[in-house]
Amino acid sequence: MRNKVLLLTTVVMMLIGISGSAFAWDGERQGFLLGLGIGLDATNNNPEYGDSKTEVGLGTDFKLGYAFTNQLMLLYTNKVGWLSIDSVIVTDGLSALGMNYYLDPKAPSFFFGGGLGVALRDAPFEEDAVNSTGFGFYAETGYEFARHWNVALTLRYGNPKSDDWSTSAISAALTVNVLGY
Repeated sequence: MRNKVLLLTTVVMMLIGISGSAFAWDGERQGFLLGLGIGLDATNNNPEYGDSKTEVGLGTDFKLGYAFTNQLMLLYTNKVGWLSIDSVIVTDGLSALGMNYYLDPKAPSFFFGGGLGVALRDAPFEEDAVNSTGFGFYAETGYEFARHWNVALTLRYGNPKSDDWSTSAISAALTVNVLGY
C-alpha cells in the first residue's frame, strides 16, 4: 500500500510540474509534444497455463512526439497498468510508436489513434522478478475538452513472453491527460 501511495504521489506531482511549463508554449498542437495521463486500468490476463483473470488498477500514459499539423501527431507512448496481483505490484504495459488524429484543429475536439510496439510485463519493486516482452498494439479515442486537457479511452493488447511463461493481455484504460504543446 505504501508503494501505491508513493507512486500515485509521484505521478501527480509530475503531472502538476509539467503542466505549468507546458502551457508556456505557443498553444498550437503543431510542433513538439509532451504529455502525461492518469486514470483507471482494467487488464484481463489469459496465461498460457492457468485461468484467465481480470485485475483493476492505476493506469498511466506518457507521450512524447511531434505534431505535423494541428490535427496529426506522431508519438512515442508508454501506456501502463499498475496492478496488484497477490500483494505484488505488477506493471502490464506497452511502449509504442503511434499516431493520433484530431477532428478539429483547436479544442474542443474528438480524436482517435493507434500504434504498434513492445508489450511489457514486470514486477518493478521485486528483486527476483522476471521481465517479459512481446508484441503489442493499441487503439484509442478521446475528447480534448479544453486546450491541453483531454480524456481518453485506450484499448491495448499485448503478448509478453519469458523463458518460463507467456500470456495474452487485453486492457482498457480511461485516463485524464495533460498534453503540452
